[in-house]
Amino acid sequence: MADPASSNDTAAVLAVDAAVAQSSGADGYGLTAAGFIAKPFSRLVAEKLALARTMFGADIDLGSGSALRKILEVSALEDARTWAALSGFYDNQYVATARGDALSRLGDELGFPRPHLEARGTITVTYGPQEKLAGLWVPVRMEERYAVGSTQTIDCVATYSNFRQFNVTVR
Repeated sequence: MADPASSNDTAAVLAVDAAVAQSSGADGYGLTAAGFIAKPFSRLVAEKLALARTMFGADIDLGSGSALRKILEVSALEDARTWAALSGFYDNQYVATARGDALSRLGDELGFPRPHLEARGTITVTYGPQEKLAGLWVPVRMEERYAVGSTQTIDCVATYSNFRQFNVTVR
């Protein structure tokens, strides 16, 4: 037989959860039509602060130096790590978003093993003085060469010019 007090406690928790979700804008995270969207740390902290205010009252000290806030921030950090791990697990189930060993396993499963070729590369950056910047040396050219296996190479060259100085005032 169900404990009536237990069902009342569950209803109260669900009501608080709904109120916190609405007050902190928690929608749009988790498994969505766009894939798995992890909650960012700032969102998790906002939810925990809203929950603390709901549970302990609006006058609870949640300032940056309060012990309760520090505990909530540490808890939110651990939650953010969990959300990031869940996002990685989800992404690694699909060829389009999988990375590393997960992509290799998916390829093997589909009959496309990765060749595991050795890749090598060199990047050469050339610096030169820039008169507009009082002779400051800046990168003016970058050459990249990548070799995969013994027959494939990729060569890239980027040049940089038209440097200008930004004057910023900080108040």
